[in-house]
Amino acid sequence: MLLRDPYDRVLSQYNSDVRRRGLKTPADKFVSSPKNLSFSNYYKILKGFLQYFNTSQILLVKTEALTDDPQSTVDAVRKHFGMETRKINAFWGNKGQGTVGYLDPNKKIHETTLKQITAWNLDFFRLIGFKFDWKMYINAES
Repeated sequence: MLLRDPYDRVLSQYNSDVRRRGLKTPADKFVSSPKNLSFSNYYKILKGFLQYFNTSQILLVKTEALTDDPQSTVDAVRKHFGMETRKINAFWGNKGQGTVGYLDPNKKIHETTLKQITAWNLDFFRLIGFKFDWKMYINAES
């Protein structure tokens, strides 16, 4: 199961849709849409997988690992599936696209989205037994 910080994932999806499909939806509506956020609900997705697979059959891989250490990441995936490891060709990952024209969201969009995904993240972290360093909503008033 490939994982990315849920906020970064939905923002990347928005930017990709703007760049590739000419999406005109305002960013705040897109990143707070239940449909678009549902792909970031790793708790619900993993619970669904666990209905059919046991935990030893599921490998969690952070997206950043493919860019940070592609060889080790591919080795881990191949080992998980009982395959021999082998040297991979270097690939550019996400380095070639850059972020030209990408949305730099304002605080309101950021907080709205984080409020919706933080509960999912906490449930997911409880389910897997550890946490990732993902953006989380923290109520400044509490």
